[in-house]
Amino acid sequence: IIQCKRQKADISKVVVKSLYADIVDEKAGSGLVVTTSRLSPGAQAVCNARKYPIKTADRATVRQWVGEMRKPG
Repeated sequence: IIQCKRQKADISKVVVKSLYADIVDEKAGSGLVVTTSRLSPGAQAVCNARKYPIKTADRATVRQWVGEMRKPG
């Protein structure tokens, strides 16, 4: 399950808890937060402590993906 967040503020732990609830409800294997910012320290701590299967793609990662897609072939 992917959640996209275009915002300047860090991603809060409410967002990662909500995403985890969706992962469980949908019986998905993992989740991905794609964001123009980053996880807040609290959100990252919750993910680590509770071992949530959530990865994050921040602005730099998204830019890298777009660069890769623009390459011929």
